[in-house]
Formats: sequence, structure tokens, C-alpha cells
Amino acid sequence: MRIPDSHKRCLLLGSTRLFLCLTLLPCLFSNSGGTAQARASERASYLPPVQGDSVDGRPINPTPHVLKMAVPLHYGQYYLGDLEIRITPEQAIYLSKANLLAAVKPLLRETAFKALEMAMNTPLDTDGAVEMAALRQAGFDFRFDPATVSVMFAPTLDQKVEGNISVQARKAPQDSPNAADPAKLAAFLNMRAATDYIGMSPAGHEGLTTPRLDLEAAARWRGVIIEAEATYEPDDASIFGQAGQGFKRRGTRLIRDFTEQAIRVSAGDVYPTGAALQSTPDLLGISVERSYGKLQPGRNIRPTSRRSFRIERPSNVDVEINGVIERRLKLDPGDYNLSDLPIGGGLNEVALIIEDDAGGSERLEFSVFRDGALLEPGLAEWALSGGLLSRFDQGEPDYRGGEYFATGYYRQGVMESLTAEVHLQGGAYYGLAGIGLLYGSSLGLLALDGATSLVEGTRWGATIEANYAPPVWTDTYDRDHAFRFTLRGQSEGFTGSIPHPDGGRQYATPHHERWLDLSTSYHTELPFHVSTFLSTGYGFGFEASDDRVYADAGLSRSFGSELNVGVTAGYSAAYRGHDDDDLSLQFRMHYRPDAETSLGLSYDPASHKTRASYARRSGRGIGSWHVNGDISHVATDSEDFDPAHSTYTLDGSLRYTGNRGMIGLYQQSRLAGLDAASLDQRTSLRLETAIAYADGAVAFGRPVADGFAIVTPHAGLSDHEITIGREATGITARSDWLGPALIPSVSPHSLNRIEFDVADLPAGYDLGDGLFDLQSGYRSGYVLEVGSAYTVTAIGTLLDARSEPLALLTGVAIEVADPNKKVELFTNRTGRFAAQGLAPGKWRFEVASTPPERYELVIPDDSVGLVRVGILHPIEDR
Repeated sequence: MRIPDSHKRCLLLGSTRLFLCLTLLPCLFSNSGGTAQARASERASYLPPVQGDSVDGRPINPTPHVLKMAVPLHYGQYYLGDLEIRITPEQAIYLSKANLLAAVKPLLRETAFKALEMAMNTPLDTDGAVEMAALRQAGFDFRFDPATVSVMFAPTLDQKVEGNISVQARKAPQDSPNAADPAKLAAFLNMRAATDYIGMSPAGHEGLTTPRLDLEAAARWRGVIIEAEATYEPDDASIFGQAGQGFKRRGTRLIRDFTEQAIRVSAGDVYPTGAALQSTPDLLGISVERSYGKLQPGRNIRPTSRRSFRIERPSNVDVEINGVIERRLKLDPGDYNLSDLPIGGGLNEVALIIEDDAGGSERLEFSVFRDGALLEPGLAEWALSGGLLSRFDQGEPDYRGGEYFATGYYRQGVMESLTAEVHLQGGAYYGLAGIGLLYGSSLGLLALDGATSLVEGTRWGATIEANYAPPVWTDTYDRDHAFRFTLRGQSEGFTGSIPHPDGGRQYATPHHERWLDLSTSYHTELPFHVSTFLSTGYGFGFEASDDRVYADAGLSRSFGSELNVGVTAGYSAAYRGHDDDDLSLQFRMHYRPDAETSLGLSYDPASHKTRASYARRSGRGIGSWHVNGDISHVATDSEDFDPAHSTYTLDGSLRYTGNRGMIGLYQQSRLAGLDAASLDQRTSLRLETAIAYADGAVAFGRPVADGFAIVTPHAGLSDHEITIGREATGITARSDWLGPALIPSVSPHSLNRIEFDVADLPAGYDLGDGLFDLQSGYRSGYVLEVGSAYTVTAIGTLLDARSEPLALLTGVAIEVADPNKKVELFTNRTGRFAAQGLAPGKWRFEVASTPPERYELVIPDDSVGLVRVGILHPIEDR
């Protein structure tokens, strides 16, 4: 019989320990004149001797030979691994260097581990072992314990690695070992068609407009994505009365993601991201950015509230946050890092309550500030883009005659409470540079941003913006009080947006009325659960007549989750002269009779404007309807409020979500100028659909939002409807006479779990878990096949050569055409078996009987689901 290697190792280790115990037996249990009770007491208080010591005056190795064995290495009660050791007749103990380093590396700090390596490099013998005495002299406490036949290691607190304690489990990106592979080549085309009927227009254009078709396409191959957008309007004016603009390309770009580094590279028509005071123009060029939100959305990039502390003795530790104990820990002596505290935004009070095994107690307190804009120390996000400036002109990009522009920013977490940012952008005629700081502490959150601009090499300007939010204060009535203060100042020549030339190469001079704005806001809750806010500010103009004071206030109250009522008021006035004072007042109400319906009503007595709104959603997913309605009434002559001079407007939409597309009807009424009577009213009909391709599979459905999946049936299920999703949460897609189902939204860089079901599934047909796991990249496509050939469940009876049942035995079914395909089976007391996961074809059964029996089974080609095979008899060996 062949003995597995793992069993050999256990036998070898056990035999060496037994040999050592027998060798040391006289040493450990020899009678030195004491009673048995005295010897037991001595053993209970026994400490492992330093090598070269003896037990009761006897050496550890009393033989004239070198003892070689494998023994466990322990740190306290923890097993670190096995060591190969040698004990010489001179009582020197040698430890294998390779085994020892691998075992203790997770336990030691980096500096201590390097010191251990250095201690091992000198006293080595020819067999690659190190003497234990040399390690002890170097400050590493290794001892041999003959009582347990093991080596004990007791690192000091400065040698032991810091322990990391996570109070709450981080929401790291989920991983699935069964995730489906994306298609090698995937592409889709979204099509959105619309036509308008203009009922009223100040420009005089009324009637049916030229229909338009918006196109959005993307393809992915070997990780490279190409995207494009375009618009098409028929240029034949004979049908619609006016000619369209024909085909217009809106943008095209190549994209490559480097997910592990959270970096995205784009080339073509790119749309850069920017810092707080930057403009973000469209460019024809290249953009490179590091964005954890886009490429690693499950990663926590905010400060983890890390705090370090040391424990000298085994202790129980309670982690208390804002007066609530969040976690209880039992820790050994050592240094620990506490991180990932479950704290809310703003200031949080944290305490560690430490009680050691000797009865001592200690309380460590500290404050932690949390804000979603802070970055973890050492972590950085950045972006850099450059190319030709682009702006839309008559429906397509215009690259403005070759004017180059570059923009970029760099943001990094400096400390847990401080994040810094620098940014720079500019071209031949315009430049902007700035810095930003975000600091959160027990005093609150302070954000500082400053920038300077230069236009045409001569006009210089600067701006600074500061926002400060002190910690939320809670009074004795448990009511929160929140303040915010804002300062913004700018010089007269500052230009914050990219100036456009107004003829030739001359740029318009920016006009700023005020050089300094100061504002503050206050939020709290009054008695009877009334929420209130108050904001006020003062602006200092470059001219005294431009000074302005303004204030806003509001009250609101909720009555359960259904009804909310409120009132807001605003006032704005120039400091000198009150001819342009502005006072506004608005009453509003919002009512939700159920989860699918909402009603709104508002009234502004200053402008005599009344607005009523209605929204309702019927169903979810396929077959759902969305209805929105908004009717407004405005008096055009507010002085005498003559109803004859009133204007009514109606806005609304009716949308239906289908399996293969969406359809919507929209009514819009928009002001075409400052005069309330100048309205543009139009009714729009919109149709939306998409076609997708992935590795030879094609499907139609709703427009693709990011990635997609095509769900196809196996040949045995071609006549059965496949449904994606659940009725309770909404059906996402289904297959029908138009072909496979198209799942139009697969989120990138995260785990997507796709649930499915099959109508009228044959008896015994196994669909497994009834779901697919997808870990998609940007614009990835999938082909998912529901079902397989291996869906047959065979039920029958196995008899032996004497026609007696093979009872309570295990076996395996092996496909003759593919011997790697194996299915386990077992029999009950009457020899009946059930083999699940077979396919049509020939199978060989091997049963672990005595003697072993073999069977053959042929499953017909058209078999699906449950197949009863009757009685099987063993076959003779061939």
C-alpha cells in the first residue's frame, strides 16, 4: 500500500518525538528523593531550560550520538511551524536556518528580522544550521522545552511586529472564483431617435421638426476600448419642411485601463477632470488620470483613523466610539494599530478601555475627524491632459484653429487630517495655477483654495476661497447646531474660465462686481421637530454701489415619511440705493401617499407663481411605467394681478420600459427670454434601443449603460424562455422570439451577480445556483449560456454478479468520450443510485465494492433532465 507524503511526514515527526521522549524519560522522571506530589509541583512551575542546562542534573542528550528530529516552534500558545533541529552530545542545539526564518518572519518587525538574519550569517555550520546560543546572545529568546519536545520563542515587544486591528470589515472589492470570462471582442451601438412637434415658439418655427438620431457606440478588444458619438438628421427638407444637419460626429476616443494601478489613459476627444478652481475644457488630445473611484470603486481611500498603542500584559480591550462599545478584543502583549473605525462625518470621540490579566485598567481617549474629501496618507489622485481646445459648433467639435491647451492636478493625503492639492493649466494666451489644502481636526474642517491667472501675458489676477465648518455642537436638549463660514476674494483681473476670443485674437475683459464675499450658514432643529436654516452674506464691490447684502431662511417639518411642509424666504439688496431690492417667499408641500407616488405644491406670492407636480412609477424593470406631470401658473402683470394676463405651462413625461427598448412622450414648456409670455412649447416622441455583439452572439435590447451581457440558452433549452432578475425587484431582461436576452447594464470593476430562471424547466434538469458572477472591466461584454449538455440525472439500480444489490457504496461515473469528466454517485440499501450532471453518450461506472464492479450506461442523444435507466449489471473486464 502506498503511503501519502503527508502521512509519511506525520509518521516521521511522531517517531522522532517518541524517540526523544524515550531517550529523555530517565531524566524527566528519575526519583531524586522527593515525593510524587513535589515532583508534580515542580513540573507545573517548570520553565524551559537554556540550552546546555540539564534536567535534575542530567543532560538533554545523554547519548554519544547527535540527535536529529523535527519539532514544532511555538510562540506562547501559537504554532509557528516545524523546525529541523540537532542536539549534539555536547548539549549544543542547532536550528535549521531556512525553516526558522520562514516560521518567524510573520511575527517580527522588519528591523528585527534583518537583525536575526545577520545573527544567523556568522555561526553557521556546514549543514546550514545556526546554534541556538548565538541567537540568544544576539537578543532573540529561543529555548528548547524537553517536556513538550518543542522550541519556544519569546520576542520582546520591540521585536514583535505591530498588530493591525480593523474594528469594522472593510468593503474590499468582492472576488468570485466562478466569475465568467468576458468576451474577447465586444461591441454595442445605442440608438436614440426623437422627433418634436412645436406648438408655440417666439422664433416662429411651429409644426413637426426634422427627426434626429443620436448614436453612441463602443467596442472592446484585448483591453483596448474605442468609443464614438454622433448625430444624424435627414437633410431632405421636402418631408418635414426644414432640412436637418446630416451626419455630425460628436466625439471619438481610445481608452485603456490599468486597473491595478487605478490609471486610465484616453486619446482622442477627451473630457478632462479638474480641481476646484479649474476649468475643464474639451480637448482633442491625450488624458491620463488616476481615479480610485472609477477603477477601484470598492477600495477605501479615506483615512482609516489609525491609532497605535502598546499592551504590556495579556488584556481585554473595549473600543468605544461616541459612548457606544463597537468591539471587544482579547489581545496578547505587543504593539497594535487600530484602524478602520466605524465613525461618521465630523468629530468623533474614541476611547480604548484596557484591562490586563493582573487587574490593572487604563483608558486611552482621542478624537477623530472624518470627511469624505480627505485622502489616506500617502495616497494620491491625479490627472494630466493636453491637446487642441475643442468647442461645439453647429453640432460637431471645432478645434479652434490649432490652439493648444494643457491641464492637470495632483492631490495627495499628507497626514490623516491633511490633504494637499496643486493644479496648473494653460495655453498660449491663458494660464491658471493654484493650490488647495483640506484640513480636518477637532476644531472642524477647513478648506483653502487659491489660484492666479494670466491672460495674454499682461492681465494678471488672483483669487482665494476659504470654507470653514466647525464641529457640530449638540445642546442639552440633544439638538444639533451646524455652522459654515465662507470667504471668497478676487482681484479685478482674475479669469477663472478659459476666455474665448471675441474677434481676431482679442479676449474680452472679465467683469467682477465684488472683490470680497463673506457668508455664513446655520442649521438646527427647533422645538416640535421643526428644522430651520439661516444664511446671510455681504459682498464688497469694486465700486461702492456694487456692495450687496443678502439673506435666506427656511423652516420645514415632516409628518411621518409621507408629508413634508416648509417655507423659505430670501432678501437681496444693494447697500447704497434700494431700487433693486429683491424679496422672495415660497410655500411648499411634498406628499408621498405610497412608495410609488409623490405630489408637490408650491406658491410664491411675490411672483404670483403656483406650481403643482405629480409623479408615479408603476412596476419595476420590464413592463414598468413612469409618469411625471408639472403644471405652473404665472401672472404676467403682477401689479393688478389680472387673470387675463396669466400664463399656464405644462411639463410632463410618460415613459415605458420594454424588453427590447424604451419609449417616451415628453411635453416641455420653456421660457424663451425674460418675458414670461415668451414660451417655447414642444411635444417630443423618443425611441431608444441598442444592438450588442460579443464573440459571435448578437442581441437587441435597451441602451447599454456601461458593460453588457448576452444570455443565450443551450441547445436543449432553445424553446424555453430565460428570465433575468426577480419579479420582486424587477425583471431586467428575458429571451423571446427576437433572440437572446440582453442585460444592458454591467457595472465595471466590481462584482455583478446575475440571477436567472428558465420557464417550464424539464424534470431533473439542474441549473446549478441559477446565477452568473461577472467581474467586468470598462465596456466589457459577456456571452452567458444557460444550461449545458451535462444536465441529465440518471436514476437506476446496481446489482452485483450474483444479482444482489450493491448497498451503501460510493462510485464514480466516467464519460467515455472525455475521461476527465467524472461524476460521483452512491447507492442506498437497495442498490438504487442517482447520478446528477451526466450528458447523452456512453458512461462507465466504477464502484468501490469488493471485488470492484464496473458498469456501462448509454444515455440517448435526445435525453434531458431525469432519465430512468432501470437495473444495471456488471460488465466483464475487456
